[in-house]
Amino acid sequence: IALEEKISGTDGPHMQTSRGPDGGPDPSDDSYGITGPVVRFQRLMARLAAVDPEAAREQFRSWSTRDEYIFARLRIWAAGAGLLDGGAAGAVFRSLPDRAFWGSTHERDLLYALRDRWQDLSDNDRSVLEERLLRDSYPWDTAVIGREVELAAYDRLNRLHWLSNQGVTFNFDVGAAMDAQRLAAPQWTTQAGDRAADSNAPQVFSIERDTRSDPLDGVPIGDILRRSAELRETNFAERTERDPFRGLAASKPVRALAALAHAAHSGEAPRWAWSAFLRTENRTSDPPRLVRSIAARLCTLPPSKLHEIAYPVSVWMEAVGERFFDNVADALPGLWGALMAALRPEDGGGRRRLHRSWATEALNAPVGKLFGLAMKDPATKELEAGAGFPSHWTTLLDDLLSLPGDLRRHALVMLGYQVTWLFTIDQDWTEGWMLPLVDDASPDGDALWEGLLWAARLPPRPLYVLIKNALLERAIRDGGSDRKDRTTIVAGFLLAGWGSTDDDGTPLVLDDELRETLIHASDEFRRRLLWQLERWCAEPEAPWRDKVEPFFERVWPKQRALHTPAMSRQLANFALVSGDLMPSVVASILPRLVPMRDATLRLDTKNHTGERTPAHDHPGPLLDLLWAVLGEDASLWPYHVEHSLEGLAQAPETAADPRLSELRRRLELR
Repeated sequence: IALEEKISGTDGPHMQTSRGPDGGPDPSDDSYGITGPVVRFQRLMARLAAVDPEAAREQFRSWSTRDEYIFARLRIWAAGAGLLDGGAAGAVFRSLPDRAFWGSTHERDLLYALRDRWQDLSDNDRSVLEERLLRDSYPWDTAVIGREVELAAYDRLNRLHWLSNQGVTFNFDVGAAMDAQRLAAPQWTTQAGDRAADSNAPQVFSIERDTRSDPLDGVPIGDILRRSAELRETNFAERTERDPFRGLAASKPVRALAALAHAAHSGEAPRWAWSAFLRTENRTSDPPRLVRSIAARLCTLPPSKLHEIAYPVSVWMEAVGERFFDNVADALPGLWGALMAALRPEDGGGRRRLHRSWATEALNAPVGKLFGLAMKDPATKELEAGAGFPSHWTTLLDDLLSLPGDLRRHALVMLGYQVTWLFTIDQDWTEGWMLPLVDDASPDGDALWEGLLWAARLPPRPLYVLIKNALLERAIRDGGSDRKDRTTIVAGFLLAGWGSTDDDGTPLVLDDELRETLIHASDEFRRRLLWQLERWCAEPEAPWRDKVEPFFERVWPKQRALHTPAMSRQLANFALVSGDLMPSVVASILPRLVPMRDATLRLDTKNHTGERTPAHDHPGPLLDLLWAVLGEDASLWPYHVEHSLEGLAQAPETAADPRLSELRRRLELR
């Protein structure tokens, strides 16, 4: 319980019900959190009671009567499940602390237990429990000051209603008692009482949307939004969502727009109403005149109000898409300008949550949607390399880049994603905004690089040359990022640059440049680069296989600081899957290997025919490798290494090698 409280940060553990439906199965013993073990324990207790009832009762007597969580639940279960006689069950119900009796944690389990055992209780026990149901309440803290009486009455009504509907007979007038309680809780409904014993276990269900606009028929234009707000509700019990204004926006958009315009005259632009109107499915097929009317109405809103609804507006603009460059092109400049004016005052710095990417933010922000709209301009399609973009289009993107703080970074991450295409079509314009940021370690530079790496497309050689130094620096600075996908892409970019040449045959990334990066980068970066090299060499005829030996001879660092068990595991596993390259790889990496501890080796990797392992194909290099990485303590050796040693013992090349004998001796001592 203490561990659960520490992990959850709450005063007590979260518990789901451990009582299944009538005639149905109990909850699963792998239920969330501590509920699963409680269910499992209940089943074990039921089995014990079946074979040794007295032992089960003795176990029950050892349970704490002061605990409000685990033992309270178990005692309620024991009383309700028939493990106890009527007198003992009544004692359990009477002795429960108020928090356990009235709280929501055990509400379902307790109500079912009371219902099932009510007739077995003594008259005195029933009388005490009736008094408790009528008079007692949950010990509310200061969080509900002023509502204690109302909430207590609400709880009593729920329990009295449910128990009486389940056939429990009380020795008082239930109707009169409930009428008295309703004076303090006038909002209570019988539906709430029907749900008093509903399961609190997670459920998955769909919510049906009711968008019928009938209730708005005949409502004056000036009252439509007020009446719609009153009717809007999500009823989880009935699993319905009522939104009549959305239905009005779909069936009578002119009338809905008039209601929004009326509110705008008073300087109001309720986000819920504009969202419902703009995100209606048929909004993209509106006649040009209506699209222009919507845009014009949005332009009249005060910048602060337009800012509040900028996201639904930008979503609508992206959905209308190409039409803003075709039959409603005259509506775009004014609306675009109004949105820029509304967004520009925003101070977007410092609100980005830790570990959340710029890309994720941009895709769900107004700037990301506006960038998506710009990308739909037909004038940018089918342009040849070097043709340049139309000035009206680059002006749109320049507007996005001129926004402040995080909004600018949302633009940068989207531009970074498309930078290869942008550079190919219009190198001068792209260099103008990109080059000052490539080497920038600020959030602006981070956003640009996140977009570039998000695309995961190797830049063309002219662009690669421009960003190479920054890429090398990013590998060192961000190589230990918790985003392994990003580290892998950086490693792949640099490895690809090392394996590629410019027009005069010079590698885009020189041996010493990549080596220095490997020296100063993180282990994670080195692992990712080896993984990428292995992936590109996977096929027997892969051209990258010719580069493996030069890589380990000229690039892979020789520094002792890298001679670690973790790095030895990566190098050894690379060698084990390198196929016919294994002898040369082992010869190259052998001086860099040290004994490993509790590592996994891919000793059972088959060759490309799927028939033979390294012990069969390359026994000599395999023994060299194992001798270097297997330490004195065989208990720390990899799983199933003995199979490889047996294979080496059968190979003429290694059968008589004293190193193999020593390894087998160590294995026998394990």
